[in-house]
Amino acid sequence: MIGKYASENMILWVTWFRSQPRSILNSFFDIVSSMMEVNSVQMKSILVILLLAASIQFLSPVAADVMVLEDISAGGCFGLNTTVSMPLAEVNVSIDAYGSVTFNSTFRLESPSEEGLRVAFLFPTYDWQPVTGDDDGLELEILVDGTEVGYDLVNGSSISISDLTLYVPTHELMFAIFNVSFFETQVRIIDSFVKFTPNWFGNAINIRYYVGSASTWASDSHETVDMEIRGYSQFIEHSFYPEDYFTSTYDGANARGIWDFNASEFDSDWTSFRATLRGKTNFPPILLLYVVFGVSLVMIAIVVFHLHKKR
Repeated sequence: MIGKYASENMILWVTWFRSQPRSILNSFFDIVSSMMEVNSVQMKSILVILLLAASIQFLSPVAADVMVLEDISAGGCFGLNTTVSMPLAEVNVSIDAYGSVTFNSTFRLESPSEEGLRVAFLFPTYDWQPVTGDDDGLELEILVDGTEVGYDLVNGSSISISDLTLYVPTHELMFAIFNVSFFETQVRIIDSFVKFTPNWFGNAINIRYYVGSASTWASDSHETVDMEIRGYSQFIEHSFYPEDYFTSTYDGANARGIWDFNASEFDSDWTSFRATLRGKTNFPPILLLYVVFGVSLVMIAIVVFHLHKKR
């Protein structure tokens, strides 16, 4: 097992907290602005010191107990209001330790009649924020019967998948939407390719592929998810989840985990690999920023206080 982790809810809260530093800092600035309306310079200094003390009191247990988990999610082929079946899904995930992550997926779709279908992919996310090409070197391709197709990037609030277990509200996620046309009894093969390089910034990483989307199709699906980790020995600890319908093999520095199951019998909506990273700290960097910011405020308050005395 990977060791002692904070609860899933706490981990997701921390990743959300880290992904939205500007809004939190703005709230902090509002508090400081209110404080500066106090007429007494001495009172301003006292308030700043009290605020710093409260921050340190709050940060100490968080820094000691919370593991900062980098969360990477991708995949999932969603059929939107359709009678089309997805009898087969094959997913290959390649993870280079401290390098790139690649998702290669193939889906077989079968339709009993003519139908125009909208298909959605969960757009790859990094700490529940959409991965971007500029920051993370994202490569994303979707092919239908070997031909690359375009897609529209839409917010999850505009599509009807709110009943699925995605751990976060769908309106916080983005989906790649594209159209597929069927003629009677036609088979379509959809391939997707996703590659990007995480920051490997925290002290643990969770890389997962969403398989719960199988429930959006008209009949049961047989799925295979094959995760290959190159250089797994560079991690302190690692684990695969879940252990149902799962086998693993180890070959030198590489590890491989395979899930092979029928979607109707698989209890989890995710398959994942989790690892503890070497040379990382348990102290969240964004929290360190607040400590430094608080100390700076105290120093400013002291300077203002002395200037006031000179007057």
